[in-house]
Amino acid sequence: MPMNIKGIYKDVLWQDGEIIYDPGWRSNRIVNDYGRFLAALMKKEFIKTDFEQTIGLEYMAFGSVNNGVDGFKDMIKRYFEQVLADPANTAPLVDNALNQWAWAKKLNHVSNMAYIDENDQAVFDQITSKLKIEVKLEKNEPSDQSLVLNEFSLIGIPKKSDGNIDPEHLFMVNYVNHGDITKVATMELSRTIHLNFPLE
Repeated sequence: MPMNIKGIYKDVLWQDGEIIYDPGWRSNRIVNDYGRFLAALMKKEFIKTDFEQTIGLEYMAFGSVNNGVDGFKDMIKRYFEQVLADPANTAPLVDNALNQWAWAKKLNHVSNMAYIDENDQAVFDQITSKLKIEVKLEKNEPSDQSLVLNEFSLIGIPKKSDGNIDPEHLFMVNYVNHGDITKVATMELSRTIHLNFPLE
């Protein structure tokens, strides 16, 4: 009986408390890295340190690279290398020559994630085969400048024994190029993702 992993997502763009963009639910692509990520988790491949006792989905990456899965992954790696070199510098990585940028927001496993039931309602007393991830980009986030977003991905990134992130071995679980969404500094964007792991 195969496992058919499914994902859907929904974006809502707000300004001054009013919805200005809501295209509804759309499907997203589960990428090959997910299988590697799951296998590594089961084999306990990741180093547990005093700094991080659990490994899972750690970030949601945003950006505009427009060079497919591999191109976006490479840009996200470069962003995390920037953070590794200077942890205080969490600004988007921008390549003005190519008109590309990337940034990632840390996920909180309590406030940003929940198991959901067959009716997509959050459940707190059991583990289900459906997971909801919800992230909000606040005003002036990730920048106080206007940005065009058209790609995102959920990221798992292990840590080294010294507690520092290991960009070279990050995993992308999903990938979406959703077309241009222009977010000015005064706007807020909420993004909700449902991942379903059904046996069929």
